[in-house]
Amino acid sequence: MSFDLRKFFRNISYLYGVNILSSGILFVQGVILIRYLGSENYGMWSLARSLPGMIYILADLGVNSLILREIAHEPTRENIEKQFGNTIFLKIFLSLIFLIVVVGLTLLLHYPPLARLLIWISTVSYIAITFAEVVIILFKARENFRWQALYTLLQTIGIFLIVVIHVLLKSSIVLILGSVALYQIVLFLGFFLAAWRYFRFHWRDVEPLSYQILLIRRAIPFALIGIMTNFFYEVDTVMLSKMASFQEVGVFNADNRLIHAFLMFPLFLGQVLFPTLSYLFRHKQNEFIRLVLQMEKYVVLITFPLTFLFYRYADVVVRVLFGEKYLASILPLQILTFSLLFYFISVTFTVGLNAAHREKWVAGIITGAALVKIVLNALLIPSYGSIGASLGVVGGELTLALGSAFYFFRNFAYRLQGITYLRYVLITAPLLLFLVPVPGWKEILLSSLILLVYIALVFHTGLISTSELHQLREKLFSSRS
Repeated sequence: MSFDLRKFFRNISYLYGVNILSSGILFVQGVILIRYLGSENYGMWSLARSLPGMIYILADLGVNSLILREIAHEPTRENIEKQFGNTIFLKIFLSLIFLIVVVGLTLLLHYPPLARLLIWISTVSYIAITFAEVVIILFKARENFRWQALYTLLQTIGIFLIVVIHVLLKSSIVLILGSVALYQIVLFLGFFLAAWRYFRFHWRDVEPLSYQILLIRRAIPFALIGIMTNFFYEVDTVMLSKMASFQEVGVFNADNRLIHAFLMFPLFLGQVLFPTLSYLFRHKQNEFIRLVLQMEKYVVLITFPLTFLFYRYADVVVRVLFGEKYLASILPLQILTFSLLFYFISVTFTVGLNAAHREKWVAGIITGAALVKIVLNALLIPSYGSIGASLGVVGGELTLALGSAFYFFRNFAYRLQGITYLRYVLITAPLLLFLVPVPGWKEILLSSLILLVYIALVFHTGLISTSELHQLREKLFSSRS
Protein backbone atom coordinates (compact mmCIF):
# COMPACT_ATOMS: atom_id res chain seq x y z
CA MET A 1 0.00 0.00 0.00
CA SER A 2 1.48 3.30 -1.13
CA PHE A 3 -0.07 6.64 -1.94
CA ASP A 4 -2.56 6.03 -4.78
CA LEU A 5 -3.13 9.46 -6.29
CA ARG A 6 -6.13 8.40 -8.33
CA LYS A 7 -7.85 6.84 -5.34
CA PHE A 8 -7.02 9.96 -3.36
CA PHE A 9 -8.61 12.24 -5.93
CA ARG A 10 -11.58 9.91 -6.29
CA ASN A 11 -12.23 10.05 -2.55
CA ILE A 12 -11.68 13.81 -2.50
CA SER A 13 -14.13 14.14 -5.41
CA TYR A 14 -16.77 12.19 -3.48
CA LEU A 15 -16.41 14.28 -0.35
CA TYR A 16 -15.70 17.66 -1.88
CA GLY A 17 -18.29 17.26 -4.64
CA VAL A 18 -20.93 16.49 -2.04
CA ASN A 19 -19.47 19.22 0.19
CA ILE A 20 -19.91 21.86 -2.48
CA LEU A 21 -23.53 20.89 -2.91
CA SER A 22 -24.09 20.51 0.84
CA SER A 23 -22.41 23.82 1.61
CA GLY A 24 -24.71 25.55 -0.83
CA ILE A 25 -27.77 23.88 0.64
CA LEU A 26 -26.65 24.56 4.22
CA PHE A 27 -25.96 28.14 3.36
CA VAL A 28 -29.43 28.68 1.90
CA GLN A 29 -30.87 26.86 4.92
CA GLY A 30 -28.91 29.16 7.21
CA VAL A 31 -30.15 32.27 5.43
CA ILE A 32 -33.74 31.00 5.65
CA LEU A 33 -33.40 30.33 9.38
CA ILE A 34 -31.60 33.63 10.03
CA ARG A 35 -34.38 35.58 8.35
CA TYR A 36 -37.23 33.47 9.77
CA LEU A 37 -36.05 33.20 13.37
CA GLY A 38 -34.46 36.63 13.77
CA SER A 39 -31.11 37.24 15.42
CA GLU A 40 -32.25 36.39 18.98
CA ASN A 41 -33.99 33.10 18.18
CA TYR A 42 -31.22 32.20 15.76
CA GLY A 43 -28.82 32.79 18.63
CA MET A 44 -30.78 30.21 20.68
CA TRP A 45 -30.71 27.81 17.72
CA SER A 46 -26.93 28.26 17.49
CA LEU A 47 -26.49 27.70 21.22
CA ALA A 48 -28.59 24.52 21.01
CA ARG A 49 -26.16 23.17 18.42
CA SER A 50 -22.96 24.48 20.02
CA LEU A 51 -23.29 23.52 23.69
CA PRO A 52 -23.83 19.78 23.05
CA GLY A 53 -21.25 20.02 20.27
CA MET A 54 -18.70 21.35 22.74
CA ILE A 55 -18.86 18.17 24.83
CA TYR A 56 -19.96 15.81 22.03
CA ILE A 57 -16.70 13.92 22.45
CA LEU A 58 -18.20 12.28 25.56
CA ALA A 59 -20.30 10.17 23.18
CA ASP A 60 -17.11 9.02 21.45
CA LEU A 61 -14.05 9.51 23.72
CA GLY A 62 -11.77 9.15 20.70
CA VAL A 63 -12.92 5.60 19.94
CA ASN A 64 -13.80 6.42 16.31
CA SER A 65 -10.27 7.65 15.51
CA LEU A 66 -8.68 4.69 17.29
CA ILE A 67 -10.85 2.16 15.45
CA LEU A 68 -10.19 3.91 12.13
CA ARG A 69 -6.44 3.61 12.65
CA GLU A 70 -6.65 0.00 13.87
CA ILE A 71 -8.69 -1.10 10.86
CA ALA A 72 -6.37 0.80 8.51
CA HIS A 73 -3.49 -1.22 9.95
CA GLU A 74 -5.36 -4.51 9.44
CA PRO A 75 -8.25 -4.01 6.99
CA THR A 76 -9.53 -7.62 7.11
CA ARG A 77 -13.22 -8.45 7.28
CA GLU A 78 -12.75 -10.29 10.58
CA ASN A 79 -11.07 -7.31 12.22
CA ILE A 80 -13.70 -4.91 10.88
CA GLU A 81 -16.60 -6.99 12.23
CA LYS A 82 -14.88 -7.35 15.59
CA GLN A 83 -14.36 -3.59 15.89
CA PHE A 84 -17.91 -2.92 14.65
CA GLY A 85 -19.59 -4.93 17.40
CA ASN A 86 -17.44 -3.66 20.24
CA THR A 87 -17.74 -0.04 19.15
CA ILE A 88 -21.54 -0.14 18.92
CA PHE A 89 -21.72 -1.65 22.41
CA LEU A 90 -19.39 1.00 23.78
CA LYS A 91 -21.34 3.83 22.13
CA ILE A 92 -24.50 2.91 24.01
CA PHE A 93 -22.76 3.44 27.34
CA LEU A 94 -20.98 6.63 26.26
CA SER A 95 -24.17 8.18 24.86
CA LEU A 96 -25.90 7.83 28.21
CA ILE A 97 -23.01 9.66 29.87
CA PHE A 98 -23.18 12.39 27.22
CA LEU A 99 -26.92 12.88 27.75
CA ILE A 100 -26.61 13.10 31.54
CA VAL A 101 -23.77 15.64 31.36
CA VAL A 102 -25.63 17.88 28.88
CA VAL A 103 -28.77 17.94 31.01
CA GLY A 104 -26.75 18.72 34.13
CA LEU A 105 -24.77 21.46 32.39
CA THR A 106 -27.84 23.26 31.08
CA LEU A 107 -29.36 23.28 34.57
CA LEU A 108 -26.10 24.50 36.09
CA LEU A 109 -25.79 27.42 33.63
CA HIS A 110 -29.37 28.56 34.36
CA TYR A 111 -30.46 28.97 30.74
CA PRO A 112 -34.10 29.96 30.05
CA PRO A 113 -36.54 27.01 29.77
CA LEU A 114 -36.82 27.36 25.97
CA ALA A 115 -33.03 27.32 25.53
CA ARG A 116 -32.75 24.24 27.78
CA LEU A 117 -35.39 22.36 25.79
CA LEU A 118 -33.71 23.17 22.48
CA ILE A 119 -30.34 21.99 23.82
CA TRP A 120 -31.82 18.68 24.99
CA ILE A 121 -33.50 18.07 21.63
CA SER A 122 -30.25 18.84 19.83
CA THR A 123 -28.45 16.35 22.09
CA VAL A 124 -30.64 13.57 20.69
CA SER A 125 -29.46 14.52 17.19
CA TYR A 126 -25.84 14.26 18.26
CA ILE A 127 -26.42 10.80 19.74
CA ALA A 128 -27.89 9.60 16.44
CA ILE A 129 -24.90 11.08 14.60
CA THR A 130 -22.35 9.31 16.80
CA PHE A 131 -23.92 5.92 16.01
CA ALA A 132 -24.00 6.72 12.29
CA GLU A 133 -20.28 7.54 12.46
CA VAL A 134 -19.56 3.98 13.61
CA VAL A 135 -20.96 2.69 10.33
CA ILE A 136 -19.11 5.27 8.26
CA ILE A 137 -15.65 4.66 9.76
CA LEU A 138 -15.79 1.00 8.73
CA PHE A 139 -15.76 2.06 5.10
CA LYS A 140 -13.39 5.00 5.60
CA ALA A 141 -10.79 2.63 7.02
CA ARG A 142 -10.87 0.76 3.71
CA GLU A 143 -10.53 4.07 1.86
CA ASN A 144 -14.15 3.91 0.65
CA PHE A 145 -15.58 7.39 1.20
CA ARG A 146 -18.74 7.03 -0.86
CA TRP A 147 -20.74 6.11 2.23
CA GLN A 148 -19.71 9.25 4.04
CA ALA A 149 -20.55 11.29 0.95
CA LEU A 150 -23.99 9.64 0.72
CA TYR A 151 -24.67 10.19 4.43
CA THR A 152 -23.68 13.86 4.18
CA LEU A 153 -25.90 14.34 1.13
CA LEU A 154 -28.96 12.66 2.64
CA GLN A 155 -28.49 14.46 5.93
CA THR A 156 -28.17 17.86 4.28
CA ILE A 157 -31.06 17.50 1.83
CA GLY A 158 -33.37 15.94 4.41
CA ILE A 159 -32.80 18.62 7.04
CA PHE A 160 -33.10 21.36 4.44
CA LEU A 161 -36.52 20.07 3.33
CA ILE A 162 -37.63 19.81 6.96
CA VAL A 163 -36.61 23.42 7.62
CA VAL A 164 -38.27 24.75 4.46
CA ILE A 165 -41.54 22.92 5.14
CA HIS A 166 -41.70 24.14 8.73
CA VAL A 167 -40.87 27.72 7.73
CA LEU A 168 -43.68 27.65 5.17
CA LEU A 169 -45.99 26.30 7.87
CA LYS A 170 -44.67 28.95 10.29
CA SER A 171 -43.79 26.28 12.87
CA SER A 172 -42.13 27.00 16.18
CA ILE A 173 -38.39 26.64 16.69
CA VAL A 174 -39.04 23.63 19.00
CA LEU A 175 -40.98 21.77 16.32
CA ILE A 176 -38.31 22.47 13.70
CA LEU A 177 -35.44 21.20 15.85
CA GLY A 178 -37.49 18.21 17.04
CA SER A 179 -38.19 17.16 13.46
CA VAL A 180 -34.48 17.43 12.67
CA ALA A 181 -33.63 15.14 15.62
CA LEU A 182 -36.20 12.57 14.50
CA TYR A 183 -34.79 12.58 10.98
CA GLN A 184 -31.26 12.01 12.31
CA ILE A 185 -32.48 8.90 14.13
CA VAL A 186 -34.21 7.53 11.03
CA LEU A 187 -31.13 8.22 8.91
CA PHE A 188 -28.86 6.32 11.32
CA LEU A 189 -31.18 3.30 11.37
CA GLY A 190 -31.22 3.24 7.59
CA PHE A 191 -27.42 3.30 7.34
CA PHE A 192 -27.08 0.68 10.06
CA LEU A 193 -29.35 -1.73 8.18
CA ALA A 194 -27.57 -1.01 4.89
CA ALA A 195 -24.18 -1.74 6.45
CA TRP A 196 -25.54 -5.04 7.75
CA ARG A 197 -25.24 -6.37 4.18
CA TYR A 198 -21.47 -5.91 4.36
CA PHE A 199 -20.58 -6.42 8.04
CA ARG A 200 -22.34 -8.58 10.59
CA PHE A 201 -22.88 -7.70 14.24
CA HIS A 202 -23.61 -10.34 16.89
CA TRP A 203 -23.75 -9.80 20.63
CA ARG A 204 -21.65 -12.91 21.14
CA ASP A 205 -18.76 -11.15 19.36
CA VAL A 206 -18.66 -8.38 21.96
CA GLU A 207 -15.55 -8.61 24.11
CA PRO A 208 -15.76 -8.54 27.93
CA LEU A 209 -15.80 -5.29 29.90
CA SER A 210 -12.03 -5.40 30.38
CA TYR A 211 -11.57 -5.10 26.60
CA GLN A 212 -13.96 -2.13 26.44
CA ILE A 213 -11.99 -0.39 29.16
CA LEU A 214 -8.77 -1.11 27.26
CA LEU A 215 -10.28 0.48 24.15
CA ILE A 216 -11.15 3.61 26.09
CA ARG A 217 -7.69 3.79 27.64
CA ARG A 218 -6.04 3.50 24.24
CA ALA A 219 -8.42 6.10 22.82
CA ILE A 220 -7.77 8.66 25.58
CA PRO A 221 -5.22 10.66 23.52
CA PHE A 222 -7.74 10.90 20.67
CA ALA A 223 -10.42 11.78 23.24
CA LEU A 224 -8.29 14.64 24.53
CA ILE A 225 -7.90 15.89 20.97
CA GLY A 226 -11.65 15.62 20.41
CA ILE A 227 -12.51 17.30 23.71
CA MET A 228 -10.25 20.24 23.07
CA THR A 229 -11.17 20.47 19.36
CA ASN A 230 -14.90 20.60 20.09
CA PHE A 231 -14.29 22.98 22.96
CA PHE A 232 -12.06 25.07 20.70
CA TYR A 233 -14.74 25.51 18.02
CA GLU A 234 -17.87 25.79 20.17
CA VAL A 235 -16.72 27.79 23.20
CA ASP A 236 -17.20 31.12 21.37
CA THR A 237 -20.96 30.65 21.10
CA VAL A 238 -21.31 29.53 24.71
CA MET A 239 -19.21 32.44 26.02
CA LEU A 240 -21.13 34.93 23.87
CA SER A 241 -24.44 33.60 25.22
CA LYS A 242 -23.32 34.29 28.79
CA MET A 243 -21.19 37.43 28.30
CA ALA A 244 -23.15 39.26 25.58
CA SER A 245 -26.62 38.60 24.14
CA PHE A 246 -28.39 36.04 21.97
CA GLN A 247 -28.46 38.72 19.25
CA GLU A 248 -24.64 38.81 19.25
CA VAL A 249 -24.64 35.01 19.14
CA GLY A 250 -26.86 35.18 16.07
CA VAL A 251 -24.62 37.70 14.30
CA PHE A 252 -21.45 35.72 15.06
CA ASN A 253 -22.92 32.40 13.92
CA ALA A 254 -24.34 33.92 10.75
CA ASP A 255 -20.73 34.78 9.82
CA ASN A 256 -19.55 31.36 10.96
CA ARG A 257 -22.03 29.78 8.56
CA LEU A 258 -20.02 31.29 5.71
CA ILE A 259 -16.61 30.42 7.15
CA HIS A 260 -17.51 26.80 7.87
CA ALA A 261 -18.49 26.28 4.23
CA PHE A 262 -14.81 26.70 3.34
CA LEU A 263 -13.46 24.73 6.31
CA MET A 264 -14.94 21.50 4.98
CA PHE A 265 -12.33 21.10 2.23
CA PRO A 266 -9.27 20.80 4.49
CA LEU A 267 -11.33 18.70 6.92
CA PHE A 268 -12.16 16.18 4.20
CA LEU A 269 -8.60 16.37 2.88
CA GLY A 270 -7.36 15.25 6.29
CA GLN A 271 -9.91 12.42 6.48
CA VAL A 272 -8.86 11.05 3.10
CA LEU A 273 -5.15 11.30 3.94
CA PHE A 274 -5.35 9.70 7.40
CA PRO A 275 -5.54 5.98 6.45
CA THR A 276 -2.72 6.30 3.90
CA LEU A 277 -0.52 8.35 6.22
CA SER A 278 -1.07 5.81 9.01
CA TYR A 279 0.26 3.06 6.76
CA LEU A 280 3.14 5.10 5.33
CA PHE A 281 4.36 6.13 8.78
CA ARG A 282 4.72 2.49 9.76
CA HIS A 283 6.31 1.28 6.51
CA LYS A 284 7.73 4.23 4.50
CA GLN A 285 8.51 7.21 6.71
CA ASN A 286 10.36 9.17 4.03
CA GLU A 287 7.32 8.99 1.77
CA PHE A 288 5.13 9.88 4.77
CA ILE A 289 7.03 13.13 5.38
CA ARG A 290 7.13 13.97 1.68
CA LEU A 291 3.38 13.49 1.28
CA VAL A 292 2.52 15.66 4.31
CA LEU A 293 4.73 18.50 3.09
CA GLN A 294 3.48 18.25 -0.48
CA MET A 295 -0.17 18.41 0.56
CA GLU A 296 0.62 21.29 2.93
CA LYS A 297 2.19 23.27 0.09
CA TYR A 298 -0.84 22.88 -2.18
CA VAL A 299 -3.26 23.80 0.61
CA VAL A 300 -1.34 26.96 1.52
CA LEU A 301 -1.02 28.12 -2.09
CA ILE A 302 -4.76 27.77 -2.62
CA THR A 303 -5.68 29.41 0.69
CA PHE A 304 -3.63 32.60 0.33
CA PRO A 305 -5.75 34.18 -2.45
CA LEU A 306 -8.98 32.70 -1.08
CA THR A 307 -8.46 34.45 2.26
CA PHE A 308 -7.78 37.89 0.78
CA LEU A 309 -10.61 37.63 -1.75
CA PHE A 310 -13.08 36.74 0.96
CA TYR A 311 -11.88 39.65 3.08
CA ARG A 312 -12.23 42.10 0.22
CA TYR A 313 -15.79 41.15 -0.69
CA ALA A 314 -17.17 40.41 2.80
CA ASP A 315 -19.37 43.51 2.76
CA VAL A 316 -20.92 42.53 -0.58
CA VAL A 317 -21.61 39.01 0.69
CA VAL A 318 -23.34 40.26 3.85
CA ARG A 319 -25.48 42.85 2.04
CA VAL A 320 -26.64 40.41 -0.62
CA LEU A 321 -27.29 37.40 1.59
CA PHE A 322 -28.31 38.73 5.00
CA GLY A 323 -29.63 42.19 4.16
CA GLU A 324 -29.11 45.61 5.65
CA LYS A 325 -30.17 44.44 9.12
CA TYR A 326 -26.93 42.45 9.42
CA LEU A 327 -24.43 45.16 8.51
CA ALA A 328 -22.91 44.73 11.98
CA SER A 329 -21.65 41.32 10.85
CA ILE A 330 -19.35 42.72 8.12
CA LEU A 331 -16.36 43.50 10.34
CA PRO A 332 -16.55 40.20 12.29
CA LEU A 333 -16.67 38.35 8.97
CA GLN A 334 -13.62 40.20 7.64
CA ILE A 335 -11.72 39.28 10.79
CA LEU A 336 -12.83 35.64 10.59
CA THR A 337 -11.52 35.28 7.04
CA PHE A 338 -7.96 35.15 8.36
CA SER A 339 -8.87 32.15 10.49
CA LEU A 340 -9.31 30.29 7.19
CA LEU A 341 -5.63 30.61 6.37
CA PHE A 342 -4.44 29.42 9.77
CA TYR A 343 -6.95 26.55 9.87
CA PHE A 344 -5.87 25.27 6.45
CA ILE A 345 -2.23 25.33 7.57
CA SER A 346 -2.86 23.32 10.74
CA VAL A 347 -5.03 20.52 9.31
CA THR A 348 -2.40 18.63 7.32
CA PHE A 349 0.18 18.83 10.10
CA THR A 350 -2.24 17.63 12.80
CA VAL A 351 -3.46 14.74 10.65
CA GLY A 352 0.14 13.75 10.00
CA LEU A 353 0.96 13.85 13.71
CA ASN A 354 -2.10 11.76 14.55
CA ALA A 355 -1.14 9.18 11.94
CA ALA A 356 2.38 9.13 13.46
CA HIS A 357 0.98 8.25 16.91
CA ARG A 358 1.62 11.75 18.28
CA GLU A 359 -1.95 12.23 19.53
CA LYS A 360 -0.85 13.44 22.96
CA TRP A 361 1.17 16.25 21.44
CA VAL A 362 -1.72 17.24 19.17
CA ALA A 363 -4.01 17.30 22.20
CA GLY A 364 -1.52 19.55 23.98
CA ILE A 365 -1.27 21.93 21.03
CA ILE A 366 -5.06 22.19 20.71
CA THR A 367 -5.36 22.71 24.47
CA GLY A 368 -2.89 25.60 24.30
CA ALA A 369 -4.78 27.13 21.36
CA ALA A 370 -8.09 26.75 23.22
CA LEU A 371 -6.66 28.51 26.27
CA VAL A 372 -5.48 31.39 24.08
CA LYS A 373 -8.95 31.68 22.59
CA ILE A 374 -10.66 31.59 26.01
CA VAL A 375 -8.40 34.33 27.36
CA LEU A 376 -8.98 36.51 24.29
CA ASN A 377 -12.74 35.93 24.48
CA ALA A 378 -12.84 36.79 28.17
CA LEU A 379 -10.97 40.03 27.51
CA LEU A 380 -12.70 41.10 24.29
CA ILE A 381 -16.29 39.81 24.29
CA PRO A 382 -17.60 42.01 27.15
CA SER A 383 -16.55 45.17 25.26
CA TYR A 384 -16.75 44.13 21.60
CA GLY A 385 -19.26 41.25 21.45
CA SER A 386 -19.10 39.32 18.17
CA ILE A 387 -16.06 41.33 17.02
CA GLY A 388 -14.17 40.21 20.13
CA ALA A 389 -15.22 36.60 19.56
CA SER A 390 -13.94 36.83 15.95
CA LEU A 391 -10.56 38.10 17.16
CA GLY A 392 -10.48 35.21 19.62
CA VAL A 393 -11.06 32.74 16.79
CA VAL A 394 -8.17 34.17 14.75
CA GLY A 395 -5.85 34.12 17.76
CA GLY A 396 -6.72 30.52 18.53
CA GLU A 397 -6.29 29.35 14.92
CA LEU A 398 -2.93 31.14 14.65
CA THR A 399 -1.70 29.41 17.81
CA LEU A 400 -2.86 26.03 16.48
CA ALA A 401 -1.17 26.54 13.10
CA LEU A 402 2.16 27.64 14.57
CA GLY A 403 2.14 24.91 17.21
CA SER A 404 1.35 22.03 14.84
CA ALA A 405 3.88 23.19 12.22
CA PHE A 406 6.63 23.69 14.82
CA TYR A 407 6.16 20.28 16.42
CA PHE A 408 5.93 18.44 13.08
CA PHE A 409 9.22 19.91 11.86
CA ARG A 410 10.88 19.36 15.21
CA ASN A 411 9.63 15.78 15.63
CA PHE A 412 10.81 14.67 12.19
CA ALA A 413 14.00 16.76 12.24
CA TYR A 414 13.02 18.65 9.11
CA ARG A 415 13.85 22.28 8.36
CA LEU A 416 12.52 24.52 5.63
CA GLN A 417 15.23 26.50 3.91
CA GLY A 418 15.28 30.25 4.31
CA ILE A 419 14.72 30.70 0.57
CA THR A 420 11.40 28.84 0.92
CA TYR A 421 10.15 31.33 3.50
CA LEU A 422 11.26 34.15 1.23
CA ARG A 423 9.31 32.69 -1.67
CA TYR A 424 6.11 32.55 0.36
CA VAL A 425 6.58 36.15 1.47
CA LEU A 426 7.16 37.20 -2.13
CA ILE A 427 4.01 35.59 -3.54
CA THR A 428 1.91 36.95 -0.65
CA ALA A 429 2.97 40.58 -1.15
CA PRO A 430 0.69 41.34 -4.15
CA LEU A 431 -2.32 39.94 -2.25
CA LEU A 432 -2.02 42.76 0.28
CA LEU A 433 -3.47 45.05 -2.38
CA PHE A 434 -6.84 43.40 -1.70
CA LEU A 435 -6.87 45.35 1.55
CA VAL A 436 -6.87 48.62 -0.38
CA PRO A 437 -10.39 49.86 -1.33
CA VAL A 438 -10.79 50.65 -5.03
CA PRO A 439 -14.08 52.05 -6.40
CA GLY A 440 -16.13 50.86 -9.37
CA TRP A 441 -14.91 48.81 -12.31
CA LYS A 442 -11.28 49.36 -11.31
CA GLU A 443 -11.81 46.94 -8.43
CA ILE A 444 -12.59 44.03 -10.75
CA LEU A 445 -9.65 44.91 -12.97
CA LEU A 446 -7.27 45.17 -10.01
CA SER A 447 -8.49 41.90 -8.48
CA SER A 448 -7.92 40.04 -11.76
CA LEU A 449 -4.46 41.56 -12.13
CA ILE A 450 -3.50 40.62 -8.55
CA LEU A 451 -4.50 36.99 -9.10
CA LEU A 452 -2.59 36.78 -12.37
CA VAL A 453 0.55 38.18 -10.70
CA TYR A 454 0.13 35.72 -7.84
CA ILE A 455 -0.10 32.71 -10.17
CA ALA A 456 2.90 33.92 -12.15
CA LEU A 457 4.97 34.31 -8.96
CA VAL A 458 4.01 30.81 -7.76
CA PHE A 459 5.60 29.33 -10.87
CA HIS A 460 8.43 31.85 -11.20
CA THR A 461 9.64 31.27 -7.63
CA GLY A 462 9.65 27.51 -8.14
CA LEU A 463 7.07 26.68 -5.48
CA ILE A 464 5.27 24.76 -8.22
CA SER A 465 6.81 23.79 -11.52
CA THR A 466 5.21 22.69 -14.76
CA SER A 467 7.08 19.39 -14.48
CA GLU A 468 5.50 18.81 -11.06
CA LEU A 469 2.03 19.41 -12.49
CA HIS A 470 2.90 17.08 -15.35
CA GLN A 471 3.90 14.34 -12.91
CA LEU A 472 0.65 14.79 -11.01
CA ARG A 473 -1.30 14.49 -14.24
CA GLU A 474 0.60 11.34 -15.20
CA LYS A 475 -0.09 9.73 -11.82
CA LEU A 476 -3.73 10.66 -12.05
CA PHE A 477 -4.52 9.62 -15.60
CA SER A 478 -1.90 7.05 -16.65
CA SER A 479 -2.66 3.36 -16.37
CA ARG A 480 -1.72 1.69 -13.10
CA SER A 481 1.60 -0.09 -13.22
